[in-house]
Amino acid sequence: MESIFWQADNRKQQRDAAVIAKNNQDTLFFVLLAIGIISILATLASVAFLIVSVPLLLLAYYYYDQGRKTKTRIDQTQLEIRQVWIDGNPRLDALSKDIFNELSAGHNTRPTSQQAIQKEIERETVKIRCPYCRTINPDSSANCSHCGARL
Repeated sequence: MESIFWQADNRKQQRDAAVIAKNNQDTLFFVLLAIGIISILATLASVAFLIVSVPLLLLAYYYYDQGRKTKTRIDQTQLEIRQVWIDGNPRLDALSKDIFNELSAGHNTRPTSQQAIQKEIERETVKIRCPYCRTINPDSSANCSHCGARL
């Protein structure tokens, strides 16, 4: 009779061991499933991060490049202004010579000289620079004479 109890006890232990093994397999399955889902979510998050961050980086570089180009244009314009002051503008030189001659003549202003100065000022037109190719154009132009862009 002992052997029957022993066999029943042995079967119970085997069944309990099988249940524990099954529970361990289920637990392991769910742990591995959770790790797989977390890794998939992490991958999706990194892809989403790349999708968002790459355009932001490109946009940041674009604004950096625009700022650099603007600084270059400002430096170029300042250099051109300095060049005009150093080399002088022939029209301004002629006008300043006329004014100097009038002032050095004992403040005797002649109407003909004033009229010549007025005509010179009227002939001097305002120039505007093309924002695309930097060509100087008359103020009356609607389009750039070099590249055809709208001024």
